[in-house]
Amino acid sequence: INWVQQVTGTGQTFYDTDFLDNQLGYAVGANGTFFKTTNGGNTWIPKNSGTTANLYAVRFVNPEVGYIGGFSTSGDGGVILKTTDGGDNWVSQTIPNNNNYRAIQDIFFFDVDTGYAVAGAWPFYGGWVGLVYKTTNGGQTWVVNYAPSSANFYAIDFPENKQIGYISGLMGGTGAYKMIKTTDGGGSWTGQSLGGGIVPAVSVSFSDNLTGYAVFRSGYNMMMKTTNGGTNWFAINSLTRHGYEDIFVVDANTVYAVGRGGMIRKTTNGGQVWVAEKEKDELLKVEHSNGLLVVYPNPFQNYLVIKYEIRNPKFEINPNSQIPNTILKIYDASGRLVKQFNHLSANQRGGNHQFNYVLWYGDDDSGRRLPTGVYFVKLETEGFKQVEKVILLR
Repeated sequence: INWVQQVTGTGQTFYDTDFLDNQLGYAVGANGTFFKTTNGGNTWIPKNSGTTANLYAVRFVNPEVGYIGGFSTSGDGGVILKTTDGGDNWVSQTIPNNNNYRAIQDIFFFDVDTGYAVAGAWPFYGGWVGLVYKTTNGGQTWVVNYAPSSANFYAIDFPENKQIGYISGLMGGTGAYKMIKTTDGGGSWTGQSLGGGIVPAVSVSFSDNLTGYAVFRSGYNMMMKTTNGGTNWFAINSLTRHGYEDIFVVDANTVYAVGRGGMIRKTTNGGQVWVAEKEKDELLKVEHSNGLLVVYPNPFQNYLVIKYEIRNPKFEINPNSQIPNTILKIYDASGRLVKQFNHLSANQRGGNHQFNYVLWYGDDDSGRRLPTGVYFVKLETEGFKQVEKVILLR
């Protein structure tokens, strides 16, 4: 119902969190970012993870023993690290069959010894590098538990015990399977088809061995549900056009889901009705179509990278079409226009989409430094309009 923003001041993107109780929690992100809180997030303490990898997964078994995983920015592929002192020190663990494009996307542990890690392609590489790893000795050795010929895996859940588990992603070049399931503790895995082409399922969560949900970043049916352990999946309409990033099932009736555009969704009756925080695009009249706007880091101090792509359908029909005028505007929290970039480049031709970049140094049109606060970045062109909220820290 109410959400309070917690600012760490790191300027890095966060990818995953894990809490052992209402007070003790952890967050990981880009460039080795690892934070810890002992008071429910009122304060976040930065810790040295000992790596510069982008960390996509964190899982603590108890207050001392935890694991983090991600993708090495130095070209070493997937990484898994372990701590036995609550995150003060981390030791890198050896991953078999590693390569430059493989990233650890999720980690799941039953106890200090037995756990899984799932691998998929790092975000800007589309190759098939999905693997399932397993350890039974606290990560001293990891073995490849499952290695299909073409797959990317993103999330894992064992809802009740070590025997029945689910992994979401995309397996098979034709997109035949979005989920794999084991009923014998990883001895074998069976694919499950959720439909929807070659769009991967980015997250999965089960309340028990039978009832679970899977979500997608794009597609017509972006949320699917099963009540019979994945034998059948059916679409859930949560009344949103935004892509999902993560889902968490509390019990058979209570589910939370989050996604792009600041989307937060909750149901308390098993998905029949969803309630939502009023969407940011409803407040700012964003029309998501034919383009993409990405801003980072957020919050930022020195400069903000504004990354955008225009996908005007005219270019698909006629690659020589005139590029429409693209305008980037920045507003403060009161709605006052403080900065405008005119006649931006939009090098999109015949579907060969290329991202363009603009740097904003937190100044207004007169070159004056703007104060700490909330600002809105608005990109607008023919057939596309999007607004992103950013925080400037001084």
